[in-house]
Amino acid sequence: MLKKILFVFVTAFVLFSAQPVRSEEGGAIPKALDPEYRHKKAGQFEVYPFGGSYLGAMIDQTWTAGAKIYLHLNNTVALGGSYSFSKLYSDATSSFGSTLNSDNLHIANFEMMVSNDVAMRVGKRVLEMDLYFTLGVGGMLMNEIWEPVGLAGGGLKIYTGLPWLAARVDVNNYIHATPLPGRESIDCDTVFIGGFSFLFPIKH
Repeated sequence: MLKKILFVFVTAFVLFSAQPVRSEEGGAIPKALDPEYRHKKAGQFEVYPFGGSYLGAMIDQTWTAGAKIYLHLNNTVALGGSYSFSKLYSDATSSFGSTLNSDNLHIANFEMMVSNDVAMRVGKRVLEMDLYFTLGVGGMLMNEIWEPVGLAGGGLKIYTGLPWLAARVDVNNYIHATPLPGRESIDCDTVFIGGFSFLFPIKH
């Protein structure tokens, strides 16, 4: 169900956000491919509320919600942080579920995002986008115990044509230790999230 929603979400923005292709006579190129006309990220803050699905090795499947905030140092690199909250729905008879004292899951990270400017032609229009990867490190509060967590992931940002708004879809992997009776398991959980990014100060 989530994948269908994300597909509809991305398709709608592809159709809404694409720019007309300019004539290539005289060396002209589409605005979405021209650095002179592309969105200028340098010096902007980006606030990204998100929601999605959390798939865990021990945690099973649950929902997640939170927000990320970045400062774009230039048009490629951004630094920031994120926070997310989830509820654990683990089998109470499993080795992990039988030890749960709390079903709340909190994750807080420091992150670096590295973007690559790209564009995609859709019929006679061109869509301005960023492809990026994200690296992070922080902490995960699971079962009332803080554990270190690492993040590796990436995603797609679609510019809407409004200077203050973009749409994002991310796939992130959290690497962390899961406390189990008598031992710890090193797990890699996968998170699918999406939402809107708000960009300020506004740059035209």
